Amino acid sequence: KTLRELEATWATLELGKEEHARTRLTFLKALDELIVTLEDNQVQLQTLASSKYVAHLMTDVLNWQRHLELAYQVLALWCEVQRSWSHLESIFAGSGTDDICQQLPEDYNRF
Repeated sequence: KTLRELEATWATLELGKEEHARTRLTFLKALDELIVTLEDNQVQLQTLASSKYVAHLMTDVLNWQRHLELAYQVLALWCEVQRSWSHLESIFAGSGTDDICQQLPEDYNRF
């Protein structure tokens, strides 16, 4: 039952997107909710894996654990990059960018 619920959850789950106001780049939104769901599902799988009645499903449980761990790592990294980019964007594209452009021309152009 738990594995079917996990499959149903992840089959219908969609990443929310929003457009950055100034750059019009696409950002992921509501990642905190997704990470909470991911963590809850990981706990459910750990509980299921420790059950003495799951031997015939252990391969599926282990596959789900690997997939959710990978998803967690990717989302955590994505959040970090998105947060860092937002901070840098306010420095390089916000008010006072002329100073930044003069002081760090290569970095400004790369950004």
